[in-house]
Amino acid sequence: MKCKLLPLFFLLLLAVQCAPPEGVSYRGVQQLRRDDSSGQSRSWHQGHVSVSGARKRVLSTAHSCIGTAYRSGGTDRRGFDCSGLVLYAYRDTGRSLPRTARDQYRGGRRISPSRMKPGDLVFFSFGSGISHVGIYKGGGVFIHAPSSGSRVREDSLEDSYWKSRIAGAASYL
Repeated sequence: MKCKLLPLFFLLLLAVQCAPPEGVSYRGVQQLRRDDSSGQSRSWHQGHVSVSGARKRVLSTAHSCIGTAYRSGGTDRRGFDCSGLVLYAYRDTGRSLPRTARDQYRGGRRISPSRMKPGDLVFFSFGSGISHVGIYKGGGVFIHAPSSGSRVREDSLEDSYWKSRIAGAASYL
């Protein structure tokens, strides 16, 4: 009887040791695919990704900021703008990021949105170049500080508002 329970015990132990920090889910990553015939059709597909320590730290920090008020120019818990949230979330990784969303896009290693992993940055354009940034959480979800009068929150990249404004992605991890 003891021999039959031993493998189950080790599986349970492994599952507990591999669990992500409380409140952060890494079950999968959604991938963006653009239909080349129209250039506009986008859809998300479930996949699996391993998350490194630096990625976990970025996501854990960003997730802990959900509910914090938007503050133009804000880079701390008193309030964040979109790029300020990114700077704050990346602070403990030892990476130096530029201050604005546009410069964060220029300074990062450009990746296809279909290759985003949790912790990568997703960028948006509202007609005048890069003007907004969020931290990709996985599962088609990103964390960001949307605009004045709002709070840091999660949104879906499947939402038509965000989906139509994706301009690219970049990685600093």
